[in-house]
Amino acid sequence: RRSASDWPSAAKTEPRPAPTAGGTSGVQIGAFSTPSLADREFAAMVGRYPQFTAGAEKRVQEVTASNGSTVYRTTVTGLSRDQATGLCNAIKAAGGDCFLR
Repeated sequence: RRSASDWPSAAKTEPRPAPTAGGTSGVQIGAFSTPSLADREFAAMVGRYPQFTAGAEKRVQEVTASNGSTVYRTTVTGLSRDQATGLCNAIKAAGGDCFLR
């Protein structure tokens, strides 16, 4: 007979349901050289991590980088804090970089 401590935890065996969308948090996924690259990377993140990006919106800001070049800072917005934290953790676990906003 197995005790409860012998069973794997639910967090490891069952996927968590997607948190409710519509929050005020965001994840900056990068600063890209063109608006089309920013659009492509946003679409890739939403496609790769649907469990964290349900209901997400895209925000692209044109900014001048420290070297004087124009870049397009891209943020996945409209997330709950849990979604944003989960997304950024998943990006980092895959070797990427991100910032919570």
